[in-house]
Amino acid sequence: MQSCSSAHCVLILLIFTFTAVYVSAVPPVKVKLNETATLPCSERCSGLVRWTVFHKPRDALAECDQTSCRSVKEGYQMIYDQYLKGDLSLTITDTDFSKRTSYTCDCDGKDLCDVALKIETVNTLVQIRAGESLVLNLDISDPLEVIYNSRGTSGTFSRQICTVDGQSLECKPEYKDRMSLTSDLELREMKPSDSGVYTIRDIKTKEDIHVYAVIVQGAPQVSVPGWATALILLTVAVVILVLVLVFFMRSHNQSIKSTNEQTGRIEKILTDRLASLESTVEQNRVQIKSTEDTLKKRLDSLEKTGKQNSEQNSEQINRIEKTLKEKHASLERTVEQNRVQIKSTEDTLKKRLDSLEQTGKQNSEQINSIEQTLRDRLASLERTVVQIKSTEDTLKKRLDSLEMTGDPDQGENSTTKETPGSQN
Repeated sequence: MQSCSSAHCVLILLIFTFTAVYVSAVPPVKVKLNETATLPCSERCSGLVRWTVFHKPRDALAECDQTSCRSVKEGYQMIYDQYLKGDLSLTITDTDFSKRTSYTCDCDGKDLCDVALKIETVNTLVQIRAGESLVLNLDISDPLEVIYNSRGTSGTFSRQICTVDGQSLECKPEYKDRMSLTSDLELREMKPSDSGVYTIRDIKTKEDIHVYAVIVQGAPQVSVPGWATALILLTVAVVILVLVLVFFMRSHNQSIKSTNEQTGRIEKILTDRLASLESTVEQNRVQIKSTEDTLKKRLDSLEKTGKQNSEQNSEQINRIEKTLKEKHASLERTVEQNRVQIKSTEDTLKKRLDSLEQTGKQNSEQINSIEQTLRDRLASLERTVVQIKSTEDTLKKRLDSLEMTGDPDQGENSTTKETPGSQN
């Protein structure tokens, strides 16, 4: 026997694809195997919210009240923050086929939502060689049937080849000796003619659980003469050519029709999408134009404000500089007056001292006391002069700092702080 032709393999893959598309179209909440599922329910409830299996209303899976949420059964949970907002959704982690059923959400015993959970069909591509065994996994314990889809010279056909109920296996006569049941189904001694699609289907719900696209390649080699091999190859080539022509003629019209329908749907989707994108682009253009105008106005306002602030700061600095210069001149006049006063006092003291010396020795103690007092007064006046000089240096440093930084607030504060010292 020869391995399946390229046309035969492509046909099997097409059957596999169409079967998968048909299965995936089943509503309502549908997730892939072992993924997390969220069953939605948006209602307000001020009491106790419970999620249960539809046919087991007394067995709670998860529940919430005004204080908290609890997972009664592992793998089922509700979120407290969402519950307070009216979102009573149930989250199911690590979904498998045992969890595909209908669920009910109730509030204080009153039904709010009924949601069914479906598991997407598992699709598997299997490539084996002739003589090997095909193993079909049984993902659920419910009664199952095995459907075989293939295409022959007479066309595509589909039939049930086996049923499984617990540990009971019933198969068609041609499969009875080749099929065995343990934890899985095993079909032995596969041949290229066994290539096709094997579907594990739930008998009760008619759901496709697992779909296997099987391609059997090659065959055990047999020692034959060269002329016999050439004749066999020629015969097989003719048969394959005939099969390809028949298949092409029969599927050509269906393929064209299906392609036209699919092209029409894609064209409609693209047209709608293009219209939506054009609308979005136009809205973005309007928004960008509005934003640009607003930014221009804001920039103009900032430029005007900057100019005004610059002029105001310049005026304030000039005023502060004028005030500091006037204060500096006032301090210089005060220092000069103090110097004159000190000189006058010194002359007066000398004259007084000379007068006291003339009064006689009997007043020597009084003279000494007066002399000490005058010396203390002179030292105090000298300290005042030093302090005035220090204040003058500080004001000069402040003035230089203001001219370099241009900080009007700091200049005003400095003037305010130095004024008490100058008054002393």
